[in-house]
Amino acid sequence: MEAAVLAGITEYGISEHAPVLPEPFDDWRMSDADFPRYIEWIERSREISAGRVPVRAGLECDWLPGCEGWIEELAGRYEWDYLIGSVHYLGDWDFDNPFKLERWIGRNLDEVWGSYWKSYAEMAESGLFDVLGHADLVKKFGHVPKGDLDRFYEPAVDAIAAAGCVIEINTAGWHKPCGEAYPAPRFWSWRLRRECRW
Repeated sequence: MEAAVLAGITEYGISEHAPVLPEPFDDWRMSDADFPRYIEWIERSREISAGRVPVRAGLECDWLPGCEGWIEELAGRYEWDYLIGSVHYLGDWDFDNPFKLERWIGRNLDEVWGSYWKSYAEMAESGLFDVLGHADLVKKFGHVPKGDLDRFYEPAVDAIAAAGCVIEINTAGWHKPCGEAYPAPRFWSWRLRRECRW
């Protein structure tokens, strides 16, 4: 927090991947038992900030089939400033997991991307989230269908714009095999034609 104050940061947001039931779901998110400690971390950050920098409380929730009730429960556990929705799974496949790269072998990329963007649009349409995280995460390992990707982007951006969600710009992709931020610059061009917010 002191570094944020010294750097002149005007707002500081905290977010972590929410638990998913039944547990153990995977090995890279907080467990439900960790949840109280996460809230304590947010509260402690606010104490340290002492009003010098507003500390915003967030939670990143995975969009999974039938997850709506669980996300509504999580939303009610704290007075969040924002909820982030993200797609890390297609069925039982955590497609962005570097330890499961073999599951990409032989995949029809058009089908994978179609499924991903359909799920992303449904997430936007749910109305459960303030922010949609790392759009086009599906490209993380450089698996991109041939041809014009607008066929995937356009319907998703239409759904996002209709829902009035904010789209996160996530630079983690700069350090991944895809070598670019999420979302891609071409996706941004579709955003500029619609009423999406960044």
